[in-house]
This record gives sequence, C-alpha cells and structure tokens, in this order.
Amino acid sequence: MLAPFEVDARDVENLTETLKEEIETFFYGNTEPPSLGFTGVGVYEYKRKNLLYLNPHYGADLNFCSEMIIDICRTFISKHIHYKENKKQFLPLGIFNNLNELHLVLENAKIEFENNSELPIVSISLYESKMGIWFEKEVLVNFEENIGLFLQRPRASL
Repeated sequence: MLAPFEVDARDVENLTETLKEEIETFFYGNTEPPSLGFTGVGVYEYKRKNLLYLNPHYGADLNFCSEMIIDICRTFISKHIHYKENKKQFLPLGIFNNLNELHLVLENAKIEFENNSELPIVSISLYESKMGIWFEKEVLVNFEENIGLFLQRPRASL
C-alpha cells in the first residue's frame, strides 16, 4: 500500500534482505498477526475509470512499521529519482468502466465491510512491475507460517 518506487536492479536483493530482517525484528515477540482496520469504502476516478477501494486505518504499530519501510526504501532509491509518497493510502478492490457495475459492487462492499472493519494481515510482500503488470516478487514475512517461529514469545520453564 506504499507508493511505487524505482531501485537499481543490482540493489533489489539487498533491499529485499534488509526489509525482511527489519520487518521480522519489528514483529518479533508478537503472539498474533497484526490486523488492518478500515473506515469504509471509496471511489477514485481516473481517466474515465473508477477505482473502488477500502480506506485503511493504521494503528500505531502499523504506522510506525510503514514509516520504517519507507525510510529503508528511500535509502535504495537513486538520488536522481524523486520519490513521491501517497497522500492517501488505500487498498484497491477493483477497477470499473461501467458505472452500473460499480454501484452494484459498491453497495455490496458497503454491506460486507460494515461488519468487517478489521482484517488480519496474512503477509507483507514486495511487488515488482514488469511491462506494466505488478506481481509479487517476494514475501517478506508470512504471519501464518511464522507465528510459531519468530513471532512467538519465549516461555520460561521451570
């Protein structure tokens, strides 16, 4: 949910490892995966297309983690490239050309997310764009797989 940025191809592996280490350290000791809250749905119009999205609400921990990730990523961005942060964070649900379809899905999304204002975070991933298509390059941390490993608080035994 962070703004896209460009990194030299030679630095991607180092960036990935740095992010993995810092995110695992940040969440070390958590016994449950983090959750992301939502404050509703919205529509963003761009070039005759309508983007339906969820408005996320970052808790203090996620906000700090997000800032840490941005700071790390900025160290890998070339000085010649201007990084423009998102003014508004959002989680896309779909893109619509047809307004009737948009309104139908919008009404259903309002009903669905009225009762589910918080969703568990399954993983944090790094994405890459190739020829205009975004795909998951690397899972930085998977909370479902690692909950018993690095996220578990050590228990004292007698």
